[in-house]
Amino acid sequence: MGNIFNSIFYKTDTPYKISLHEDDALHPEYLYKAVEILEKNLNVTFVCALARWFKDDAGLDKIYSNTKEINTHIILDKKGFIKKIIEGKHIMLSSAVYRNEIFKDIPDMSKYMEIYDVYCDRPLLTNLIGDQSVALIEDRAMFTRDHGKNDGRFKNITEDDAFNLMDFYEKNLLPPDGNNANGKDSKDATKFLKYSTNFLLYTYPTIRHKAMGFGEYIRLAKKSGKFRVSCINKIGIVGLLKILLNKKL
Repeated sequence: MGNIFNSIFYKTDTPYKISLHEDDALHPEYLYKAVEILEKNLNVTFVCALARWFKDDAGLDKIYSNTKEINTHIILDKKGFIKKIIEGKHIMLSSAVYRNEIFKDIPDMSKYMEIYDVYCDRPLLTNLIGDQSVALIEDRAMFTRDHGKNDGRFKNITEDDAFNLMDFYEKNLLPPDGNNANGKDSKDATKFLKYSTNFLLYTYPTIRHKAMGFGEYIRLAKKSGKFRVSCINKIGIVGLLKILLNKKL
C-alpha cells in the first residue's frame, strides 16, 4: 500500500493521474473514457471502474479477447459511492483516474493505515470525493489478478481494522438527520447491516486476533449494531464454515 500511495501522491504537473498495480490491466479504451468523463464533468474528482478477476496470463488473455465496449457510467456522491460498495461492487483503487488538483492537500496516510490497515483504500477514495462527485464506469473495465492464498496484503489486519471500516461506512452512509436522530430506520440501514454482518463473519478467519475469541467478537459486533443473525447470507455462511474448519484443524 505504501508504494501505491507514494505513486498517487507523487508530484506531477499533469491534469490527471493513475496508480496502476504492476499485475493489473485496464480495458484498452479505459483511459480514453475516463479522461472524457473528467473533461465533461468538472465536479467529478475521479473516475473508477468495476473489476474482473483473472488467475494467470491465460485467464487475462481470455478476458481481453472477450472485452466489450465501455458504454455506461454513473455519477455518484459520497453516499452513493458507499452504497455501491455495500451492494458488493468490486471497485478497485488502481482503477481510479484522479483529477490531479485534488492532491494539493495530501492526506496523512499513516493515520489511514493505522486505523484501517490494508482496508484504507476505500476510506481514502470516499474522502477524496468530498462534497463533489465520482464517476463509476459500470462495465468491468479493470482486470486484477487473484493471488488466492498467496495474497499477503491482509496478513496484518486485526478485528479493530474491520470494525473501524464498518464504522466509517455507517457514519458516511447513515448520518443523523432531522427526521431520525439515529439515522438507522431506512433501507440503507438494512443494506448496511446485511453487508456488515456478512463482512465480519467472512473476515474473521483471515484476520489477526488479540485476546478476542469468536464469541466475544460477535458480542461486540451485536453491541455496536453491526451484526444480526437474520442477515446472514451465503457469504457469511462461507465465513462460518471456514471458522469451523479452522477449529477442527
